[in-house]
Amino acid sequence: MVLKTPADDPANDDTIVIPCGNGAKSISIAETINEASRYPFFHNSKHDYFVFDEIDRLTTPAQQSLKTAMDFKRCMFIYTTNYLHKDDLGIVSRCYLVVMNQTTNSSTYIPIGQNILCNMGVGAAAVAASTLQAHAVAAKGSLRNYISLVLAEGIKLGGVVPA
Repeated sequence: MVLKTPADDPANDDTIVIPCGNGAKSISIAETINEASRYPFFHNSKHDYFVFDEIDRLTTPAQQSLKTAMDFKRCMFIYTTNYLHKDDLGIVSRCYLVVMNQTTNSSTYIPIGQNILCNMGVGAAAVAASTLQAHAVAAKGSLRNYISLVLAEGIKLGGVVPA
């Protein structure tokens, strides 16, 4: 979890890092949010911004404690998770959900694959567009998996993985 109060002057930027996993305690999270320094004269929003990366790794008591802090009007929370079903429903109901899953049109991945192949030195047309599209479907929304599949195709054709 990264707690950040943005400032116009980077020298006045205050960042506090608290890991979401490995036993993050609900009391320490709540205390950190309650005691976060406020610098309303550094930014116009007059909000404190809190970014929690992989919120699903918080314990159940930590997630339940966080719900109370979410009611502070001065706080804006941004959460990331790969496992929405593991997140407390009270947290989810207080959020705007932005889904970052696979596009419904797998052909949108083709130019990405062609660009990777060009960077490998084998050319954009070295692998058929239908094969690149099939890899996009197989990757199920994971760009990381898609890139790995395209890299494997490029290596088979003698391409070199860019440094």
